[in-house]
Amino acid sequence: MKKITATLLIFAFCRIALMAQHSFLLTQYTEHQSLLNPAFLSADYLDYGQNKSAGLSYRYQWTKMEDAPQTILGRFDYVLEGNNIVVFGGAIIEDRVGATSQTGVFGRYAYQFRPSLSEDLLIGIGLSFGMVQYRINGKELNFNLQDQLAGDTPSKLVPDFSIGTNLTYNSGSGIQYYACLLYTSPSPRDRG
Repeated sequence: MKKITATLLIFAFCRIALMAQHSFLLTQYTEHQSLLNPAFLSADYLDYGQNKSAGLSYRYQWTKMEDAPQTILGRFDYVLEGNNIVVFGGAIIEDRVGATSQTGVFGRYAYQFRPSLSEDLLIGIGLSFGMVQYRINGKELNFNLQDQLAGDTPSKLVPDFSIGTNLTYNSGSGIQYYACLLYTSPSPRDRG
Protein backbone atom coordinates (compact mmCIF):
# COMPACT_ATOMS: atom_id res chain seq x y z
CA MET A 1 0.00 0.00 0.00
CA LYS A 2 2.90 2.35 0.76
CA LYS A 3 4.31 1.82 -2.74
CA ILE A 4 0.98 2.73 -4.35
CA THR A 5 0.64 5.86 -2.21
CA ALA A 6 4.21 6.93 -3.01
CA THR A 7 3.65 6.38 -6.73
CA LEU A 8 0.43 8.41 -6.70
CA LEU A 9 2.17 11.27 -4.84
CA ILE A 10 5.02 11.31 -7.36
CA PHE A 11 2.55 11.52 -10.28
CA ALA A 12 0.49 14.18 -8.52
CA PHE A 13 3.44 16.53 -7.98
CA CYS A 14 5.45 15.90 -11.15
CA ARG A 15 4.76 17.51 -14.47
CA ILE A 16 4.65 14.81 -17.11
CA ALA A 17 4.47 15.69 -20.79
CA LEU A 18 2.71 13.19 -23.00
CA MET A 19 2.85 13.31 -26.78
CA ALA A 20 0.41 11.69 -29.19
CA GLN A 21 -0.24 11.66 -32.89
CA HIS A 22 -3.34 11.02 -34.92
CA SER A 23 -2.94 8.08 -37.26
CA PHE A 24 -5.24 6.99 -40.05
CA LEU A 25 -7.89 4.54 -38.86
CA LEU A 26 -8.12 1.39 -40.97
CA THR A 27 -10.91 -1.16 -40.60
CA GLN A 28 -9.98 -3.93 -43.05
CA TYR A 29 -6.65 -5.03 -41.64
CA THR A 30 -5.95 -7.84 -44.14
CA GLU A 31 -6.48 -5.47 -47.05
CA HIS A 32 -4.18 -2.76 -45.67
CA GLN A 33 -1.38 -4.68 -43.93
CA SER A 34 1.29 -2.92 -45.98
CA LEU A 35 0.17 0.46 -44.56
CA LEU A 36 0.75 -0.78 -41.03
CA ASN A 37 4.03 -2.58 -41.76
CA PRO A 38 5.76 -1.84 -45.10
CA ALA A 39 7.49 -5.25 -45.11
CA PHE A 40 4.22 -7.21 -45.49
CA LEU A 41 3.34 -8.81 -48.80
CA SER A 42 -0.19 -8.01 -49.96
CA ALA A 43 -2.96 -10.49 -49.22
CA ASP A 44 -3.76 -10.58 -52.96
CA TYR A 45 -0.27 -11.87 -53.70
CA LEU A 46 -0.07 -14.35 -50.81
CA ASP A 47 -3.56 -15.80 -51.26
CA TYR A 48 -4.06 -15.59 -55.03
CA GLY A 49 -0.60 -15.04 -56.56
CA GLN A 50 -1.57 -11.68 -58.08
CA ASN A 51 1.55 -9.62 -58.83
CA LYS A 52 -0.44 -6.41 -59.27
CA SER A 53 -2.92 -5.31 -56.68
CA ALA A 54 -4.92 -2.13 -56.18
CA GLY A 55 -7.69 -1.19 -53.82
CA LEU A 56 -9.99 1.65 -52.88
CA SER A 57 -11.83 1.84 -49.58
CA TYR A 58 -14.08 4.26 -47.78
CA ARG A 59 -14.87 4.21 -44.06
CA TYR A 60 -17.55 6.33 -42.42
CA GLN A 61 -17.78 5.70 -38.70
CA TRP A 62 -20.72 6.69 -36.45
CA THR A 63 -23.01 7.55 -39.36
CA LYS A 64 -25.66 9.35 -37.29
CA MET A 65 -23.15 11.68 -35.64
CA GLU A 66 -22.31 15.07 -37.11
CA ASP A 67 -18.67 15.44 -38.27
CA ALA A 68 -18.06 11.71 -37.77
CA PRO A 69 -14.66 10.23 -38.77
CA GLN A 70 -14.25 9.45 -42.48
CA THR A 71 -11.33 7.83 -44.28
CA ILE A 72 -10.79 7.42 -48.02
CA LEU A 73 -7.87 5.26 -49.09
CA GLY A 74 -6.40 4.26 -52.45
CA ARG A 75 -3.46 1.86 -52.62
CA PHE A 76 -1.47 -0.27 -55.07
CA ASP A 77 1.28 -2.90 -54.94
CA TYR A 78 3.48 -4.38 -57.64
CA VAL A 79 5.42 -7.57 -56.86
CA LEU A 80 8.50 -8.62 -58.85
CA GLU A 81 9.10 -12.33 -58.44
CA GLY A 82 12.36 -14.19 -58.69
CA ASN A 83 14.33 -16.21 -56.20
CA ASN A 84 13.68 -13.26 -53.92
CA ILE A 85 10.72 -10.88 -54.02
CA VAL A 86 10.74 -7.09 -54.49
CA VAL A 87 7.61 -5.03 -53.82
CA PHE A 88 6.87 -1.46 -54.92
CA GLY A 89 3.70 0.24 -53.79
CA GLY A 90 1.98 3.40 -52.79
CA ALA A 91 -1.07 4.87 -51.11
CA ILE A 92 -3.08 8.07 -50.91
CA ILE A 93 -5.14 8.61 -47.75
CA GLU A 94 -7.60 11.34 -46.76
CA ASP A 95 -8.84 11.28 -43.15
CA ARG A 96 -11.36 13.71 -41.61
CA VAL A 97 -12.52 13.99 -38.00
CA GLY A 98 -14.66 17.04 -37.31
CA ALA A 99 -12.71 20.21 -38.10
CA THR A 100 -9.39 18.37 -38.48
CA SER A 101 -8.19 16.49 -41.54
CA GLN A 102 -5.03 14.97 -42.90
CA THR A 103 -3.96 13.90 -46.36
CA GLY A 104 -1.04 11.55 -46.91
CA VAL A 105 0.83 10.33 -49.97
CA PHE A 106 3.16 7.36 -49.41
CA GLY A 107 5.56 5.18 -51.37
CA ARG A 108 6.74 1.75 -50.30
CA TYR A 109 9.64 -0.59 -51.04
CA ALA A 110 9.95 -4.10 -49.59
CA TYR A 111 12.51 -6.84 -50.15
CA GLN A 112 11.68 -10.46 -49.24
CA PHE A 113 14.38 -13.12 -49.38
CA ARG A 114 14.44 -16.88 -48.92
CA PRO A 115 17.16 -18.03 -46.54
CA SER A 116 19.02 -21.11 -47.80
CA LEU A 117 16.80 -21.14 -50.90
CA SER A 118 13.85 -22.36 -48.85
CA GLU A 119 10.59 -22.17 -50.80
CA ASP A 120 8.48 -22.09 -47.64
CA LEU A 121 10.10 -19.25 -45.69
CA LEU A 122 10.42 -15.55 -46.55
CA ILE A 123 12.13 -12.90 -44.45
CA GLY A 124 11.40 -9.33 -45.42
CA ILE A 125 12.30 -5.76 -44.71
CA GLY A 126 10.33 -2.78 -45.91
CA LEU A 127 10.48 1.00 -45.96
CA SER A 128 7.59 3.44 -46.32
CA PHE A 129 8.10 7.13 -47.00
CA GLY A 130 5.78 10.00 -47.68
CA MET A 131 4.33 13.35 -46.71
CA VAL A 132 1.30 14.15 -44.58
CA GLN A 133 -0.56 17.45 -44.53
CA TYR A 134 -2.45 18.22 -41.30
CA ARG A 135 -5.23 20.84 -41.42
CA ILE A 136 -7.66 22.48 -38.99
CA ASN A 137 -10.66 24.36 -40.33
CA GLY A 138 -11.10 27.17 -37.83
CA LYS A 139 -14.42 28.18 -39.43
CA GLU A 140 -15.96 24.96 -38.10
CA LEU A 141 -14.90 25.65 -34.49
CA ASN A 142 -16.53 27.92 -31.91
CA PHE A 143 -14.06 30.44 -30.44
CA ASN A 144 -13.99 33.52 -28.26
CA LEU A 145 -13.84 36.68 -30.38
CA GLN A 146 -10.16 37.31 -29.58
CA ASP A 147 -8.95 33.85 -30.56
CA GLN A 148 -6.41 33.96 -33.37
CA LEU A 149 -7.61 30.67 -34.99
CA ALA A 150 -11.19 31.86 -35.52
CA GLY A 151 -11.94 31.71 -39.23
CA ASP A 152 -8.40 30.56 -40.07
CA THR A 153 -7.35 27.30 -41.75
CA PRO A 154 -3.82 26.48 -40.57
CA SER A 155 -2.00 23.68 -42.35
CA LYS A 156 1.28 21.87 -41.77
CA LEU A 157 3.17 19.51 -44.09
CA VAL A 158 5.43 16.92 -42.41
CA PRO A 159 7.47 13.94 -43.63
CA ASP A 160 6.45 10.49 -42.46
CA PHE A 161 8.36 7.23 -42.77
CA SER A 162 8.35 3.76 -41.29
CA ILE A 163 10.45 0.62 -41.41
CA GLY A 164 9.40 -2.93 -40.71
CA THR A 165 10.43 -6.56 -40.90
CA ASN A 166 8.34 -9.61 -41.53
CA LEU A 167 8.53 -13.39 -41.49
CA THR A 168 6.19 -15.38 -43.78
CA TYR A 169 5.91 -19.16 -43.69
CA ASN A 170 3.87 -21.21 -46.14
CA SER A 171 3.06 -24.59 -44.60
CA GLY A 172 2.39 -26.20 -47.98
CA SER A 173 -1.22 -26.91 -46.98
CA GLY A 174 -2.46 -23.55 -48.25
CA ILE A 175 -2.17 -21.94 -44.82
CA GLN A 176 0.20 -18.99 -44.51
CA TYR A 177 1.68 -17.84 -41.21
CA TYR A 178 2.88 -14.26 -40.70
CA ALA A 179 4.99 -12.84 -37.92
CA CYS A 180 5.94 -9.22 -37.54
CA LEU A 181 9.47 -9.23 -36.16
CA LEU A 182 9.88 -5.45 -35.83
CA TYR A 183 7.93 -2.43 -36.89
CA THR A 184 8.62 1.20 -36.09
CA SER A 185 7.22 4.41 -37.44
CA PRO A 186 9.29 7.43 -36.39
CA SER A 187 7.83 10.84 -37.09
CA PRO A 188 9.17 14.34 -36.50
CA ARG A 189 8.16 15.96 -33.25
CA ASP A 190 5.68 18.80 -33.70
CA ARG A 191 7.26 21.96 -32.27
CA GLY A 192 4.49 24.43 -32.85
